[in-house]
Amino acid sequence: LIAGSRTSAIQAAVHTIHSTLMAEPDDFTGASPDNRVYPLTGESAADFASRVRPSQTTTSDARWIQINCPSDAPGVKRSDGSKCGTSTAMVREIIKEYKEKNITPPPDGPRMVKSECFKRIYGAAVSCGDTCGKWMLFVKPEKADGVWTRIAVAVEQGKLGESAKISPFGGDAAHIDAVLICVYVADFSDLEECERVLRGIKNLGLQSSCAFKADALTYAGLESSTLAPLKLANSWQLHLDILRKVFPPKGDENPKKKGFDWELLGRTPK
Repeated sequence: LIAGSRTSAIQAAVHTIHSTLMAEPDDFTGASPDNRVYPLTGESAADFASRVRPSQTTTSDARWIQINCPSDAPGVKRSDGSKCGTSTAMVREIIKEYKEKNITPPPDGPRMVKSECFKRIYGAAVSCGDTCGKWMLFVKPEKADGVWTRIAVAVEQGKLGESAKISPFGGDAAHIDAVLICVYVADFSDLEECERVLRGIKNLGLQSSCAFKADALTYAGLESSTLAPLKLANSWQLHLDILRKVFPPKGDENPKKKGFDWELLGRTPK
């Protein structure tokens, strides 16, 4: 395939996957064709979370357990599935340029600073309408079932974003430190919406390690393991600022108020 055809094929595949994720749930008890488990038609979020428990579901059963916000829920912003993954080629090119200017070989000319790199990546995604992102919560295995139930019910009630998912860990609890829960935001450039969703998470009484990641990075194949050698993180500074605003660092302004545990995130704000 030529580059243009390959990019079109990727975009078509991403659109198909996104359309499946945002569709109304079907009547099934096992994983769907996209290797995810959804609620049965008419099944409440609480019943779904009780029936399909992350601690009792294995990754061989499904890659994710997911719930979508009802289509008639007011005040929840929706993403455009046809735009998902459309910035992939541009994002990869920006990362390639960043590596050439900063990593290998040692540059003779001016470097590309991290803030410029992320500004260009996010700018490319916004220009394509590829703006879906997620707050990622890292929860202790012994608390994951309970936290997921609260998240699922809140999504059903329209109190969070357009969807949420959790990685099943049946049989692995003794071998992992944390379970990943993703709460989706339709538009990472809408900082008010990003803050609204994060405050919704906080209102559930959750005090979990958390970070933000744009799907544009995921579709481009950029995971934490690939970003770390580049000394880049998943979260853009604006979303770290929101995180600090909603979950003040310990000892910040109001020491009596328990804030976000920044040490769990692996970074301490200045």
